Amino acid sequence: MIYNSSIGGIVVVIKKWIVSLIGVIGMAIMIAFQMSLDIGLSPWDGLSLTVARLFNIKVGDMTLYLGLVAVLVQLLLLGRKFKWTHMFQLVVAIFMGQVINIFYYYLFSSLKINSYFVGLLLFILSVIVFAFFVSLVQVADTINLPLEGMSQVLAAKFHVKYSQLRFGIDVISLLLIVILVAVYSLPNTIREGTIISGLLFGPALGKIIPWIEGYFVD
Repeated sequence: MIYNSSIGGIVVVIKKWIVSLIGVIGMAIMIAFQMSLDIGLSPWDGLSLTVARLFNIKVGDMTLYLGLVAVLVQLLLLGRKFKWTHMFQLVVAIFMGQVINIFYYYLFSSLKINSYFVGLLLFILSVIVFAFFVSLVQVADTINLPLEGMSQVLAAKFHVKYSQLRFGIDVISLLLIVILVAVYSLPNTIREGTIISGLLFGPALGKIIPWIEGYFVD
């Protein structure tokens, strides 16, 4: 619980959902922004954009399709333990996908950074801001994204650490990107931004989450 219970149960729940909504919208905007900078993406986002280009569909729609796959994996592994609340992950995926489409194809479509150095600085800043929005979602603890939900279920099923499982998914995503780019001559989404995101995101998350918790907890 990130808020003092004296505020009132209903108010607490509403505030937590507002924080989650802000976090999800912010994450989607930052993903679209990083795609527009064209300096590289995190493995999962890079895979979404690469496959979207392969099938000539919008990347936000591909975000939904990959989210559907993640939920289906959970359904297969959990069986009767699969709850209807798991399906809410698809609602989150649909919402994020549409926000990504709006910003990537419309609001950021004319974004042009002539200076590579400025673009690089903006990307670094976007990783930190993205970590902030992810921290909001994690601290509010009301929703789960499809990728995180699938990773948690897989980690529990095969008795491995969540961090190791997520690393494995990133490696698989990178390999798929390399194969698709080589076979179909698609634009490469693995660049310096991928490395920057991998090195900076975790430490930024580790610093921001305690700060947010300290801010919200009385």
